[in-house]
Amino acid sequence: VSSTTALSSSPNLFQANFEVNLLQKIMKHKPSSVVFDVARQIRRYDGSHTGYSGSKSENYILAERLWELAEPMDLAHIACTYSEPSVRLYGFEGLCVLVRTMQHYGHSPYWRLRFKPTEASIEELQDLLYCVFIHLQNDNAAVHSMAGCCVNVSSVSNISKHLAWGLFSEERKKTLEDFVLHSKPDSQDAEDILKRRAENEPSLETYLLIERQLEKKPQLLRYMALFCKSRDI
Repeated sequence: VSSTTALSSSPNLFQANFEVNLLQKIMKHKPSSVVFDVARQIRRYDGSHTGYSGSKSENYILAERLWELAEPMDLAHIACTYSEPSVRLYGFEGLCVLVRTMQHYGHSPYWRLRFKPTEASIEELQDLLYCVFIHLQNDNAAVHSMAGCCVNVSSVSNISKHLAWGLFSEERKKTLEDFVLHSKPDSQDAEDILKRRAENEPSLETYLLIERQLEKKPQLLRYMALFCKSRDI
C-alpha cells in the first residue's frame, strides 16, 4: 500500500485530500545544501544517552545540529525521502521534538534556542507530523540503534510509532488504528487493537471485525464473549 493510497483511504474524504496534497508538497520540497551536509554525516540512529557514561553520541549531536538548521518542511522531507533509515528517523524525531516543545513552551525563548524560527502554528506542525507518520507506517527498513550500552534492531515504522503516538489527539489515534484494521487486518498490531477495543470500548463495528478474523485467528473467539450477546456462544 503506497503512502498516497493509505492517505486517500481515510474515512474523511476532505481530510484525506488535504493529507495527500500535504504529502506531495513534502516530497517536492528541497532542503538547503547545509541541511544535507549535516545529514550525510549521520551513521546510526542513537538515543540521547549512550555508553556507560550516558553521554551524547556523535550521531545524536549531529541530529541536534540538523534540528537547529532545518525548517519543519526540511525535516518532513528528510523523514520521507532520505536514503538512510537512521537519517529518516532523525528527521522525524526532530518534528516530534519540535511539536512537543511547542506544546509545552509555545514560541518562547527556550523554543528559539533549540530550533530554527518558523511561522508555522502548532496546528500546522501537528498536521505535518501526522502526515509524515502515516507515510512512515509503510517503512519497514531495519534500523540499528544504540541506547545506553545496548544495540537494538527495529524498523522505521515501529520506532516512529514509539516517538509520536503520545503527541496525537484521541481522534487521530482512532483514525490511525482504523487504518491498520482495514489495511493490515492480519498483522499483530491489528490483533492488539481488536483485543484492546473489545476489552475497553466494545461496539458492533469491533465485534464484526473480530468475527471476520475468526477463521484465521480462532484465539480471538474469547474476546467476542466480552460483548455479552447470545450469538457469541
